[in-house]
Amino acid sequence: QQDPGGPRKEGLAYAVLVVGGTPGEVSPVPDSRPWRDLGQQVSFLVNMGRCYNVLASDSSIGPENIIVIALLNETLQWLEECVRIGHPPCDHHPSKVAQCRKYYRITDQASLEKRRKSYQNMLSQVRESCK
Repeated sequence: QQDPGGPRKEGLAYAVLVVGGTPGEVSPVPDSRPWRDLGQQVSFLVNMGRCYNVLASDSSIGPENIIVIALLNETLQWLEECVRIGHPPCDHHPSKVAQCRKYYRITDQASLEKRRKSYQNMLSQVRESCK
């Protein structure tokens, strides 16, 4: 009889990786940030990618036995749009673009480019970790 707390010696092993959430997605303070900000997902996804790679290389699990539940595609699309415009998209609140730029301290072209580079770095990190 196998010890339930001990290592698995036979049979298939599976891993389920769940990452994401909604805290901070929209600010709880009315009218302070009514647009979505998925930036918090970046560190979740980077770490999930690292965990996946470790588990995928484990001979007792392998990639075919890993189930991943994450906001990967949605976060990648969001980051791509942030790179393009320099801040989170305010599609549902076009009148909030000035407020959005102020919130992220975008005051001139240099600060806009700095933000774009920051989002590009986040996008690269997620893509690299979640290949």
